[in-house]
Amino acid sequence: MQNEYKLRLIIYFLDGYFTLFFVLMGVFFNTLSIFIFRRMNRGKFSLAQYYLVILLICQTALLCNCFLIYCVPTLMYGDTQVKGLYSFVILIAHALSGPSYVAITWIVLGLTIERYFALRKPLAHKALATARGEHESNILLIMVIVKLALSDPLPMAESVLGAVAPEDSPAAAAVVVSAANFLVVLCCTINFFMFFASGRQFRCEFRRFVRSIEGNANSSIRFESDNTWSVRFLASFLPLSYGYTFALLCNLHLRSHETIL
Repeated sequence: MQNEYKLRLIIYFLDGYFTLFFVLMGVFFNTLSIFIFRRMNRGKFSLAQYYLVILLICQTALLCNCFLIYCVPTLMYGDTQVKGLYSFVILIAHALSGPSYVAITWIVLGLTIERYFALRKPLAHKALATARGEHESNILLIMVIVKLALSDPLPMAESVLGAVAPEDSPAAAAVVVSAANFLVVLCCTINFFMFFASGRQFRCEFRRFVRSIEGNANSSIRFESDNTWSVRFLASFLPLSYGYTFALLCNLHLRSHETIL
């Protein structure tokens, strides 16, 4: 009984607090990555960057679905198996999460084909990108494929364990389910760090972006361009979101503590 309670507590923190934290972080950094890609090459996307931007949008949508499916019911009701009006929200979010994940798979396939033709016919791509840019795109492709592959083994193990797990210990199988879901969330969150570590052009553009934020913070001149509004929004979104999250967690923890006990 004590072991069952510990497993339920692990599930509660995985589906609740940890998933919420990484969902917020993933939405912010994926949005930041899209802005950085937009600033590169004077706002003109290369074909590889076009695929990466669509990939970021689909993974951000998947993070929002995970927030509705796991975070909200766990923090509000203490469990993802809820009844009532919110069960329809979970049903809709489940219906949207499937196409998002399928779209991510096809985007990676399309990016792989694009990189294949870039290597097979380099003269056709010579006018569109430099050799250094092509090398960085190939590295990004490899990392995206590895990241996508890492998000699949645990869901497969989840299916196997669900078939052989003993019926008197459902929490053991539920822990694997929560770990698999959390791994998908984690893989959708680390895009920015992956791009920053492997892309020299991405790092340079990010440094220019940070310098522009510092310049706007130290200047009293009012800018009315679209880029200024996006910089101000991104500069203020992170502290506001984490402050709101802290207040929300304190409130929901008090409401759900009796439920989990």
